Formats: sequence, structure tokens, C-alpha cells
Amino acid sequence: MIYQNYGKFLYAPNTKVVVAHVNHKSLQLDEANIALYGYSLIDILLSESEIKFNPENNQIILSRLFTSNPHNDATRLIGNIAEVLVTKFCKQYPEVNRILGMYARNAVKLSDSLDNYIAVATGSQQTRYNYSMYYSPNDTQKDIIWLHKDNLEHQLLCIGSTSQSGKPAGLQVKTSHDYQYVLSSIKKYHYPILYFDLNNDWSFLYRALDKSDNLSKLIPHDDITHEIKIILIQYFNLLLPVFSGEYSLQYLIDMSKYEGYIDILKGLELSDLSHEKKIIIA
Repeated sequence: MIYQNYGKFLYAPNTKVVVAHVNHKSLQLDEANIALYGYSLIDILLSESEIKFNPENNQIILSRLFTSNPHNDATRLIGNIAEVLVTKFCKQYPEVNRILGMYARNAVKLSDSLDNYIAVATGSQQTRYNYSMYYSPNDTQKDIIWLHKDNLEHQLLCIGSTSQSGKPAGLQVKTSHDYQYVLSSIKKYHYPILYFDLNNDWSFLYRALDKSDNLSKLIPHDDITHEIKIILIQYFNLLLPVFSGEYSLQYLIDMSKYEGYIDILKGLELSDLSHEKKIIIA
């Protein structure tokens, strides 16, 4: 089965998406692609409270601290976005939810019982607001878990578990430009790893793993992961110039608007809540 349209829900209606590659390296985005990918990127940044208001100059900026390494800054943010994007795909497409849920519970066969569960990112702000008891940004093992739709206290369990004693199902999400970063730490993880290789080096990680101990931890790279990876690469190409100061976040927001699509930033307001500034979508 080919999952070639799973990213469509992120794109504008009637928009043709063409992602070109030369020597396996993604091309830089032009203004049209900023509008295309920038819209969904800004949506995620807003929902995850990654954007704030700077009262000193009335500018909308990223809420993260900038270091002297823009590449690393952008990569760290992409890592958080990857977790959110995975849950979006799971919620939008039952097939994706079943497949990733299968890996998360160490199963070998697909089951439509996963349709009763929703994927949740443990470090997401949306989880903090909607499923606060499962919000755990410092969880070093599970980035994605599954909750029963009708009973949120019931988590999806791994194969072999019982209601009295069981291991919750989960996935660890890794996003990097260097597979060595994942390779050096993979032994400490108890859950399957979903690796998004922003530098197209998934095969290098696969070949470097100890086949008897660690290969089973790495989720296969298929059409689903490839689709998500392509989006993450485009997001990275948009964020890197912001972190490096090439253009502002406000510029990215302005360029992300285009005719014929409902603007998610329309009616953007800045208001005081407690003693902090918070961006609200009207």
C-alpha cells in the first residue's frame, strides 16, 4: 500500500506540491514554498506556544533562546515539531495510526483496534492543555503514547501486558542531520525509535546497528516516514534563516499568507493574561 497523500491535509486547497531533490539534497524554498509550508509551520508554532510578543519593539518572535549555533537551534525546534506532526498524521489517517501503534506496542500485525486510540505527544503544549496528566516533556523514553478515546485513563499497552501489570506502548522520536547522534544513544532507549533523517542517512544508521540487539528498535523507513520527513526538511529550511537572522519571524508570517486560503493569523491579537503576553487567534 502506498501512502503518498498523507501530507495533503497540511496544504492549501488546489495547491500542487512539488518537492525537488538534487543529489539527495533538498532545494531551498522560494516565496511560493514559504507560503505553502509556512502556513502549517506557523500553525504548529502557535499551537505549541513557540511564538511570543516582544514588548520592546512590538515584534512577534520565537519564544526560544537563540544560541551561537542557528543550525542546532533550528534542529532542536524541528525535533519538537516532529512529535506534533506524527500525532497529526495519526489523527488524520487511521492507517498511519495503526501502523505506528503496531510498532509502539511491539506487535507484528496490524489491528483496527488502534482506531479506538489517539496518539498523544508527551511534550506537546496541546497535551499539557488537553491531557495534563500525560504531559511529561522530560520523559526520556516515550515521546508518543496512545490513549483510549472513551477512557483517557487507559493507555495502549504493549503485547503481553495485562490490565493488572503492563508496559504502556510508546515511541521515541529522533530528528537529526547526523545518524551518529542517534547511534550513540540508541542502546539506552526501551521503546522503538522513529528516526527522521534530515540528511538522508537513515540507511547508514540501519547498517551501523548491532543486528542482534538494536535493529528491532529502529522503525522501518517507509512512505509514511518519508512524507513526514520531507515536510520537516522544508520546515527546517524556513526556520534556519529566522534563527540566523536572515529574516524575521514576522517576515515568515507575512510570506505565509496567500490568496484563496483562510488566513489562520487573521484577527491576531496580543493580550495580557496574568503578567505575560500571549498570542490569541481570534
